[in-house]
Amino acid sequence: MQKRHVLLLLLTFALLLTPLAACGNNTPAAPATDTGGPLDIGIGVLNGNTGIAAAWLMEQAELGLTFDNYTFERGTAPDQLTAALLSNQVQIAALPTNVAATLYNRSEGMIQMAAISAYGVLHILENGEEINSIADLAGQTIHTTGQAANPEFILNYILEQNGLTPGVDVTIEFHQNEALAALMAAGEIAISMMPEPMVTSVLAQNEDVRVALDMTTEWDAIDNGSSLVMSSLVVRTDFAEANPQAVHRFLELFRQSIVETVSNPAEVAQLVEKFEIIPSAAIAERAILGCNLTFIAGRDMAPVITGYFQVLFDANPESIGGAIPHENFFFIGS
Repeated sequence: MQKRHVLLLLLTFALLLTPLAACGNNTPAAPATDTGGPLDIGIGVLNGNTGIAAAWLMEQAELGLTFDNYTFERGTAPDQLTAALLSNQVQIAALPTNVAATLYNRSEGMIQMAAISAYGVLHILENGEEINSIADLAGQTIHTTGQAANPEFILNYILEQNGLTPGVDVTIEFHQNEALAALMAAGEIAISMMPEPMVTSVLAQNEDVRVALDMTTEWDAIDNGSSLVMSSLVVRTDFAEANPQAVHRFLELFRQSIVETVSNPAEVAQLVEKFEIIPSAAIAERAILGCNLTFIAGRDMAPVITGYFQVLFDANPESIGGAIPHENFFFIGS
């Protein structure tokens, strides 16, 4: 955990030293190497931490301050964005990392990973004081989201590595995001696992609920040599091959968007509310730190995420579509 936090701090510091376009700049940035005109590009984002990361960029696009023309499609579940990618409704989208690997494998390379955008965002919440370690979950029921997706695989792996068998030693019940948050906030369930910004929303509604365990910390404690990397940006391979500079332009803007989000959480939180990514700016501002936002692109992606894919593959090969993606999975561009 310590190493990851140091890397995050170094990354944020390095990004902040890079000259950024001012928020009030009224001139769209022109590409340095492209000679073609602006492109119309569909972008898919999910409500939650990926939407938070994109809010500043969404505002820039709405104000006409980007070279290319971006149309943002918001989804509430990854399958909505995978469908939009498959139909070419969007060319770039934010997806959980395991969904990105699965789509790559099952579509024979139709998409590539363009960037890593967040580390782990999952936490165990408790209405009580009994859960202070993974061992304390024995005999308990955990209510969670993300069946057949990252949250389920991560929870199962951490339980198993701590000697607990899911479904035997620990009961797991799955819910939709909104239903789970409502149940936990109302005090109708005792233990849940959920991601930011849901965590912050629940804590704001029920002062008896506490964060019992940080699942990223628990992952790091297993010492398997991998990082818990949960969120990514993907791009259609055909679009990236035809328009590599447009992809690089978007990635630079998304990087700036993450920097603005981490540096100015109060201002960006207002945009998060404006674009209905999260209904409350106050909740969004409090959640930003817990979203574990980062930006890793190019040749730096594979060393960070390959170990995580290996862990998922060893636990359940189908969790990443049956195979660890090879090097063509990563967008490098020209």
